[in-house]
Amino acid sequence: MRFTWKRMAALGMSMVLLGSMAACGKEEAAAPGAAAQSGSEAKETETETKAGEREESKEQESRPPHPSGPVTIQLWHGNSGVNEEYILSVVDDFNKTNGYGITVEATYAGKYPEILSKTSTAIASGDAPHIIMMSSTGIPMMAETGALADMSEYIARDGLDMDNFVSSMLDFCYYQDQIVTLPYQRSVPILYYNKTMFDEFGLKAPESFEDLTQISKAIYEKSEGKTAGAGFLIDMFFYQEALIRSLGADGILAADGSGPACLDDGSMERVLKDWREGIEAGYFCKVEVTNTSSIMKEDLYNGELGAMLSTSGNLGNFTEQFESLDYELGVCAMPVYGGLGGNIGGGNLGIIASGHSEDEIGASWEFMKFMMEDQQVAKCAIETGYLPVTYSSTKTDALKAQWEANPNYRIAFDILDQCSESSWCVYQNEYESYLKQAASYVIQDFSWTPEEAVEYLKEQAKIVFQ
Repeated sequence: MRFTWKRMAALGMSMVLLGSMAACGKEEAAAPGAAAQSGSEAKETETETKAGEREESKEQESRPPHPSGPVTIQLWHGNSGVNEEYILSVVDDFNKTNGYGITVEATYAGKYPEILSKTSTAIASGDAPHIIMMSSTGIPMMAETGALADMSEYIARDGLDMDNFVSSMLDFCYYQDQIVTLPYQRSVPILYYNKTMFDEFGLKAPESFEDLTQISKAIYEKSEGKTAGAGFLIDMFFYQEALIRSLGADGILAADGSGPACLDDGSMERVLKDWREGIEAGYFCKVEVTNTSSIMKEDLYNGELGAMLSTSGNLGNFTEQFESLDYELGVCAMPVYGGLGGNIGGGNLGIIASGHSEDEIGASWEFMKFMMEDQQVAKCAIETGYLPVTYSSTKTDALKAQWEANPNYRIAFDILDQCSESSWCVYQNEYESYLKQAASYVIQDFSWTPEEAVEYLKEQAKIVFQ
């Protein structure tokens, strides 16, 4: 059964709560010339006003209290390099300025799958962190276990406007009638390229995957076979799904999560075929069994690779590296078939409720709220390259100045209307293991043809989605 998100139910509840706050205790002025109220009408109005005041009082009493005293909370993140420097600076700012004596301790806990696994283990042992970063695929699993705190009442109490969040990032914030995560370090795939090399060979940024293929062939030929044109990793629900969607499929999975959506229409086969041909011919970078990302980055930095796909969340790291090189960094949106596009990836923040007191959850919310302030969201985008997650943050002077000074930092935000959240269903992780296996047999050891890989995936889908 497909996991069901009920965004509108949660949003409606928040709006009702916020609406009641605005309405209670507020009387409209009588229209000019209106007749005076009779005694009974006045008494009725007075009764209604008192009832409204009592209702408002009840709502305020039912809302969660603020932290009552000093408390220490644990944040588990997956940032490294300049991104880790950024998150540590945010933690330091909050620890120095919050008025509740809250101390946040930030710990690198690995990439998203590791954070999820470690958190599950920590919950079972009674030693869970308070806030974690999760990928969209990990959120439903945590929500279904009841591990995540419902932030709806905190959001209503403090008037956080959910409509201010970029709408395409909200899909995995809502679970049933709850708000269980907020978008934070969200990203899309973008192409990082050696602009100096492109200029030398008379090449421009690609505007489609077809362009990227021709550019890669040109780089390989002009370098006399010494330099591959482009490289990308096996990340089926980030890079490859974006290509599949551009060929007309719903995605790797059907929209209702009932099964695969790209095996019968030829889109998966086409992506694997074009990728394999490029690697065999030398104009696409070979995908190593281990450390592929690090190897591709080093090749790009050393002028031995023309371009590579990576997350926009790595823009800060790429920018820093290129500042010490003799090459200029070029950035463009991900080329897909027929144009530009991509999948929305990255992570959301959620509060772990399991095993934590009301004070700890309240303190965690205070830090979450701090991270959602316009200046903090803008700072995240400026220092890391992750997308600004609120509309109002894009209007800050700091972010506007950054985008004007370095247009590379706004490319990912500008392409959002052409990007989609990755598809999801309860069987995704199981099916993804088969996807990676099939792709590796096609483009790493070349033991399968694209057609054989598709037939294998059809057989596995019968088992996984039965």
